[in-house]
Amino acid sequence: MIIAGVDEAGRGAVIGPLIVACVSVRGRHIPKLVGLGVKDSKLLNFDLRFKIANDIRGYARQIEYKVVDAKTIDKAVYRHKLNRLELEVMAELLNKVKYDVAIIDSPLRDCAKVVSFLSERVGGRVLAFNYADRKFVTVACASIIAKTIRDSLVEGLKKRFGDFGTGYPSDPKTIAFIRKHGSGSIPIIRNSWLTIKKLFSVQKTLLDFTVNEKV
Repeated sequence: MIIAGVDEAGRGAVIGPLIVACVSVRGRHIPKLVGLGVKDSKLLNFDLRFKIANDIRGYARQIEYKVVDAKTIDKAVYRHKLNRLELEVMAELLNKVKYDVAIIDSPLRDCAKVVSFLSERVGGRVLAFNYADRKFVTVACASIIAKTIRDSLVEGLKKRFGDFGTGYPSDPKTIAFIRKHGSGSIPIIRNSWLTIKKLFSVQKTLLDFTVNEKV
């Protein structure tokens, strides 16, 4: 049996891209991946994530991912369609991968909506769970791949634009970078985020990107 896992990295960031990744693995390799220490990428430090990501590439049947830039994210958020954007990217990736069952780290609390949306757009069986990256090895694999790809891209963006830290609103270095450069001046900043509204009192933003929007 081939099991695919789908997860993202960077959805909550205010700077930089969102990465959605899909990793398919033959069932017989799952115990080996567990033994290598595969788990939710947030539970692994920087160096260990990259080491395990290389191990995953050795066992994965197929890896696909997509980079979604800040401008595309802003367009979706302004239209209340961030969840839909993420699900459409997931469907795009699943249609590139051969699998018997795909497990999704659900971007919605209502996992049934995720299954319904994707099942209409992909050919294989789809399951969706909240916190799936903590429960299923293949989803944890996708989490690690997505996170390491984002980490690498972030390092490249820092060389071009300057050190903005992690890119997350909780990082003081990120906030200092945004304060210094202002709203709308740098294309990697997500101007639709509540963080920007609070810092610059921008009126044309959503109150919160985690709004319980319709798919």
